[in-house]
Amino acid sequence: MFIRLEIADIKDKLLHQDKKQDSQNKNIEIIFQYLDELQNRLVVIDKPKRKIGFKPDWE
Repeated sequence: MFIRLEIADIKDKLLHQDKKQDSQNKNIEIIFQYLDELQNRLVVIDKPKRKIGFKPDWE
């Protein structure tokens, strides 16, 4: 009798965990969709880079 209750309890917990994981997977997919949209909107501005280092007098 106790074993059947434990098995049923384990089964219920696994089903609950599976449902929880499905909702988390959907949330993660939504996050990646938003990141893709933001990346597509990103505008890269090329500024001239300042050279660093030693500059001799003859340049």
